[in-house]
Amino acid sequence: MATRCLQTDRGWAWLVLFAAVINQIVGVGFSIVLNAYYVPWLQYFGEGRFMTAWISSVNIGIMFFVGPLATALTSRFGVQRSLIASSLLSGSCYVISSYAQNITTLIVLCGAVSGAGVGVGYMAGYGIIGEYFEKWRGLAYGIAATGVGIAPMILAPLQQYLIDSYTWRGALIISAGVVLNGCVVGAIMRDPPVHHTHLPAHEQRPPCWDSRLIKDAPFLLLCVSNTLCGLGLSPGVVLFYDHLENQGLTQDAASWAFMIWGILNVCGRLAAAFIIQTQLLQFSGVHVYYVSQTLTGIFSALLGIPGQSYLYYNTMAGFYACCYGMLMAAWPMTCVEMFGQNRLMTAMGWFQESAGVGYIVGAPLGGYIADAFGSTALAYYGGGLCLAVGGLVVVPLPYLRSHGVKVEAAPNHLANDYSKIAPGTVRGMLSSDAAMPEV
Repeated sequence: MATRCLQTDRGWAWLVLFAAVINQIVGVGFSIVLNAYYVPWLQYFGEGRFMTAWISSVNIGIMFFVGPLATALTSRFGVQRSLIASSLLSGSCYVISSYAQNITTLIVLCGAVSGAGVGVGYMAGYGIIGEYFEKWRGLAYGIAATGVGIAPMILAPLQQYLIDSYTWRGALIISAGVVLNGCVVGAIMRDPPVHHTHLPAHEQRPPCWDSRLIKDAPFLLLCVSNTLCGLGLSPGVVLFYDHLENQGLTQDAASWAFMIWGILNVCGRLAAAFIIQTQLLQFSGVHVYYVSQTLTGIFSALLGIPGQSYLYYNTMAGFYACCYGMLMAAWPMTCVEMFGQNRLMTAMGWFQESAGVGYIVGAPLGGYIADAFGSTALAYYGGGLCLAVGGLVVVPLPYLRSHGVKVEAAPNHLANDYSKIAPGTVRGMLSSDAAMPEV
């Protein structure tokens, strides 16, 4: 058996939670606000929307795609070392990228390599929360998740100010210093020591892929839905500044609109958490998931309509962000409801990769369409269609589960008895479902 060697839900745990929020802001949050550099890169290199869009889309797409690898690395080296190393990698890449002479260099360094670093830091920093919280674990995860929404509120106007004052090169160097604060965050996130006795070798390994899911219809539908989700979200986020500036808004106005995007994203995450927690409906997480994804698609299309007022674009961006936040908050609970707690990490690993593939190609495809037809509106229409279809694909899931479509039971060594996993593993993230109802 295994025993924890720390007191949970108090003291250092709350400092770790605060550090987790900061980690989301300076890690994933900065990746999201890379869209502030899209127009300066477009103007500086003159490569067109298609090539320029690859930088941000690859960054966030790779962040999703490396999820399983990030879990393995964190399990091997521990949260603290993984987080510090990932921050050093991302920050260094941003510094080197500031000297880039072509788009290809930015795609590789600012996109792929830094995105991989962000992915490792995200998984490590988010996962350790479960180590320090038991009674308040659900609340702790909800608070940590708001970091992604808080980031645009702070970093979007800051990035625009830095770009205006120091050009995109200087802004990247300064922002690298912000990202490197992840090293301080990592220093706070001490890996809790755990004593283990008499564990079979197969029970000490971190969870791995479960091939039985491939035969499960709801799992396959969710993979399709997540690919369409990434495909639709990518142009909406990456082309945001370009689209609004094409509608006559200034760069500062677009920056403030994205700050509003961040505020409503946080509201959406908290609203979804409340709705799911009430459990008014069976499979409440799934219902929130497909409704919010479909609505995100609708508001993406509405956001794309050209020639509207500043108030209109702020309003549509707000609704879009709110539904987007609800979608992200419903994701883990959907996995638990569909596949059970013993497959939470396995399922989410596959879905992260599915979303990553869609996110990588979504913005460049939207940029290509915008270049070909001379309008970013079509990219938003296409993204909205992908999101809406991806949401509708999920509608049958409650019916399928309620009428006997079951996934084969997982082997014991894949069950979420994370008290049995060896020291240094990300038990917290994998056991995040502890605050969720058993399926």
